[in-house]
Amino acid sequence: MPRYHVLEIKFKTKTLLPCKEKRVGMTDDEAADRSARELIAIGKAIRDQHKRNLGRQYPPASRPGQYPARRTGSLKNGIFFDPEKLSRISRNGNARITIGYSNKNAKPQKNPYWYGPHLVNNRGRKGIVDTMAENMGLLNQSWKPVEFRVINPG
Repeated sequence: MPRYHVLEIKFKTKTLLPCKEKRVGMTDDEAADRSARELIAIGKAIRDQHKRNLGRQYPPASRPGQYPARRTGSLKNGIFFDPEKLSRISRNGNARITIGYSNKNAKPQKNPYWYGPHLVNNRGRKGIVDTMAENMGLLNQSWKPVEFRVINPG
C-alpha cells in the first residue's frame, strides 16, 4: 500500500519521557507507555482536526490558501496516522509517529497519497502541516517535549 508520509512527530530527548516528567516510583515501562500514549494522542488530534478541515463540501471549489473542498472524500479518508497502537511504538528511545496520506481507504482509481501533496505543493492549498501549525497555540503541556518534522514533502 503506497503511503506518503508528510509529518513525523517524536520526542526531543533521547529518553522516551523527559526526566522532569517521570513520576516518582514510575518504572521505565510505565514511562514508555505514558510517552507512547502522549504521542498517540497528539497524532490523533492532528489527524482528526485535518479531517475536519477537509470536510467542506464541493461546490464551490477551494482556492489557494484554503483547505481542499471535499468532492469524493478520498483525500479525507486517505489520511493515515501510524502506529496507532501502544505495542507498535518503539521503546528504545526512538518512539515516533507519522501522519500523511495513503490509499488505504481511497475509492478505486483515487490516489490521495500523491494528490494531497500535489494540492499543497503545486496548487497552494493547505495541508497537514498547516493544520499542525494552526493548532500550536492550543497545545497542552504534553506537547512541549515533542518535535515536528516534515518528511517527503512532495
